Amino acid sequence: MNDSGASPYATPSVCPGGSVDSPSGTVEQEGLFNLAADPLITVDASQCIVAANPAAERFFGYGTGELAGLPLETLLPYSLRKGHRSKVANYLLAPNPRSVATRHNLRALCRDGQERLVDVSLTPFHTTAGPQILALIIDTEVHQVEKAALEKLVEERTAALSAANQRLEQELASRHQVEEALQLAKELAETSSQAKSIFLANMSHEIRTPLTAIIGFAESLLESGQSMSERLDSIHTIIRNGRHLQALISDILDISKVEAGRLTVEQVSTDLFDLLKEIEATASSQASTKGLEFTINYMLPLPRTVYTDPTRLRQILLNLCNNAVKFTETGSVRLIVSCDVAAHQLITSVFDSGIGLSNGQRDNLFKPFVQADVSTTRRYGGTGLGLHISRRLAELLGGTVRVESLPGSGSLFVAVVDTGSLEGVEWAESVEDIPTVFSPMARLIRPRRLDGSVLLAEDSPDNQRLISLYLRRTGARVTLAEDGRQAVEQALEGDFDLVLMDMQMPVLDGPDATALLRATGFGRPIVALTANASVEDRERCQAVGCNDFLTKPVDWEQFYRVMASYLPEAAQEETSFLPPIAGLAELTEDPEYQAMADRFLRECPERVAELRQVIYQRNWEEVRRLAHRLKGVAGGLGMPELGSLAGDMEFQAIRGAGNEVAVLLESMECWCHPS
Repeated sequence: MNDSGASPYATPSVCPGGSVDSPSGTVEQEGLFNLAADPLITVDASQCIVAANPAAERFFGYGTGELAGLPLETLLPYSLRKGHRSKVANYLLAPNPRSVATRHNLRALCRDGQERLVDVSLTPFHTTAGPQILALIIDTEVHQVEKAALEKLVEERTAALSAANQRLEQELASRHQVEEALQLAKELAETSSQAKSIFLANMSHEIRTPLTAIIGFAESLLESGQSMSERLDSIHTIIRNGRHLQALISDILDISKVEAGRLTVEQVSTDLFDLLKEIEATASSQASTKGLEFTINYMLPLPRTVYTDPTRLRQILLNLCNNAVKFTETGSVRLIVSCDVAAHQLITSVFDSGIGLSNGQRDNLFKPFVQADVSTTRRYGGTGLGLHISRRLAELLGGTVRVESLPGSGSLFVAVVDTGSLEGVEWAESVEDIPTVFSPMARLIRPRRLDGSVLLAEDSPDNQRLISLYLRRTGARVTLAEDGRQAVEQALEGDFDLVLMDMQMPVLDGPDATALLRATGFGRPIVALTANASVEDRERCQAVGCNDFLTKPVDWEQFYRVMASYLPEAAQEETSFLPPIAGLAELTEDPEYQAMADRFLRECPERVAELRQVIYQRNWEEVRRLAHRLKGVAGGLGMPELGSLAGDMEFQAIRGAGNEVAVLLESMECWCHPS
């Protein structure tokens, strides 16, 4: 690799004549090489990589030290490898390195096969080991948004200053011009700081508003003398604000994934009218609270089925409909649905009779953390994330989101997504083909009375008690297994109609236990139960042999629907439980549920103290495990704030972000010991 013993990290201070720094200078340069934020690599005369800094290893997807010794062409797509050796050789043999230092735009090949557009600066130099090249790699795609925003700000400010000071600029000497440039940089920095302060103030308001309602109504439940209707009203208020807070956190996590390029979508068969009925139920409820009318206009014919990501399409439409309701005081909101068959595009248009937008406001509308203007944020609230996320999601689904609007005349938002193949799809040709309008009361489904035996593999005692309680309400018989090995042994020895398998357990985890059962010929249904809900987690569960997938905190309506699809129906159906709204109200009066919740609250300080101990030890794997368990339990017991904190801690523990974990720990302690 580098047999001469000369450090490859001394390259930045090598002189054109070929001399090398002293050993002390080499150590300093090595530190700078490793600390550089952008990828750096050095290449020797054999066109092999001598060294790569940590930023380069992360960028190309390699582990520490894995790039060293690889041929340079490993980092190039096959289409660019032909002829690269002679070009690199020209740089290596250059007598005067400074005369051939150059920049190139090309595509680089990462370890996972992904090709990324980069800007590469090549600088040849000489060492005692022979000629080498230093390559500085800039990720063009990552920096282009920041660069474009900065260029626009500079352009606008420069134009303004030019118009106001044209005569003065002509008379100023070079010293005055430098001072003006410094002043411009200062003002740009102040503008950026002001935007950040406005966003933080808005975010603080958005988070504190639902928290105030959650804490206030939760405390009111402790007061004596309240009627049952008052208690139910408080519970529903807590749920509503908890879901609002959960949606806010989801938006923040989505925008971080979007900006990092890690947000993925799936393409599955989706019942279009079922999805639209859900949108209608939610949007109609919100519109009615403001005295608005919400309607869906179907421009027939429409396909009954499209191939898209139903979760993300639902998110786009709800964002647009909620946005329209928020900014409309009187009148109506309409969702118009049509299909461009030739282009394979589903077109959804949301029209409102609200406040409308000026040209300047439309320009800012799809920027993250930005609303139409500051007065809009003060009056209507919000973070400015929804429309930006909606447009990016629509782009991932093969379309986009655009807007047309006039001040005082309302707005029209149009979301376009790809339908996938329409071959063989059934069509709704007339009004009679459109399913019955969905009613919000349809969510209060009375679950069937079920029979059969369920093996629940779950290591958390809290989740064991809670899930068992819900299962027993259907009439099913429940057997517990506390780890994956017990689950395998009991499943093979017993006669179970269904196995509920937690995915993270001691001794043997859920995926391994499921794979082992399938390998032994176990053919009964296995349903995954996990607090991880990404597409990758679902695919992993399916790959090892799970028949279905449930997330924690458990959506009880979905839980009962899945149970009913795998367990036999009892001879006589009893209908005493209404999930999820009436079901939660009923559970708060259930002695067993109250005992579980009270016990969990009493034990919370001990759980947080245990977390503090492993955080102090910097045992990130144990922090992740404890936070993962706490996330599922807290959500299942109706404590979404604590569940969200635990979920964020799990994510930061995976990253090894000690400072962020410490901040979340303090928030957990405040939750357990409110002042």
